[in-house]
Amino acid sequence: MAGLTVADAIAEVAGTRLRPTEPADLGGVAHPTFRRSDFRWSWMATRIHTFVFVIDTPALPMERAISIANLGRRWAKAHKGGVPAGLQSGTAAIPVFVTTELTTELWDWASSPQKAQFASGLFPLVISADGKNAAYRRSSARIGVVYESILRGIAHDLLRATSAA
Repeated sequence: MAGLTVADAIAEVAGTRLRPTEPADLGGVAHPTFRRSDFRWSWMATRIHTFVFVIDTPALPMERAISIANLGRRWAKAHKGGVPAGLQSGTAAIPVFVTTELTTELWDWASSPQKAQFASGLFPLVISADGKNAAYRRSSARIGVVYESILRGIAHDLLRATSAA
């Protein structure tokens, strides 16, 4: 993977760990999108459909990050298929923002629990364009805690790609 941009390396790893799907149009821009579906009896017999969106952007104002993340959450819910969300099934959106401007405000936002929505989780990652710094939630959220290990595992897989870029 040497010689790839951080965003390309993340997309390459996402393609090996998740299934590529149609690019997601989030605010008028199509982004590479990947998905997986996991079921566990220990999750009270529920299934979570996880979507990863790779968003390569030089500048990332806070309002834009929140807007794109929420569009990703809605896109995931609309494209999961199967039974309606909430009937033993939900979604998680992992927007991966690769940016040259990793601000303290973005760092704090990505590291914090996100606003809860019924059957729809959000787990943002914000990564510096050089791959040396990354922000994501390292402590569990109160709502959806049973899914944290799977989301954090996907995040760790994607972050390993940044060291090879």
